[in-house]
Amino acid sequence: LAELCPPTAEDDDGANAATGDSRSAVPFALTAGHRSLELGAGNFSFALAMARLRNGGSGMTVTSMESLEVVRARYADAPATIDQLCRMGVGVVADIDATSASDLRDVCENVASAQSGFDTVLFMWPRAGTFSDRDAPVSEHKALLASVF
Repeated sequence: LAELCPPTAEDDDGANAATGDSRSAVPFALTAGHRSLELGAGNFSFALAMARLRNGGSGMTVTSMESLEVVRARYADAPATIDQLCRMGVGVVADIDATSASDLRDVCENVASAQSGFDTVLFMWPRAGTFSDRDAPVSEHKALLASVF
């Protein structure tokens, strides 16, 4: 992932080399002006909360492995959430498999190029294609994470 979406320059102490700004009490990814990529969103509620905290979605991209049609059918609140994200300027990209170099390359080249890469990549609740930990052994979840990072 780092090869496909290289991070921006940052000093060891957390200060951004370009601006000299240091991190505040708010996590780096949640501050306005930083470019973030969320992989594998479910109902997109975390992205909406993050966009609200940042006072807008500029620089934010959120992906889902499922199509938007499936997300809208699975989660009752998803249609309104997706609409709000789009109105706030968040890039919503569906049908992205975080384990696929080709899918990640597409996101990084088509979205990140417009905003000069991502500062932070979030993968909140990685699951190996299941909604229950009992459906997949831990080894499958570990393999998923290893294939992304």
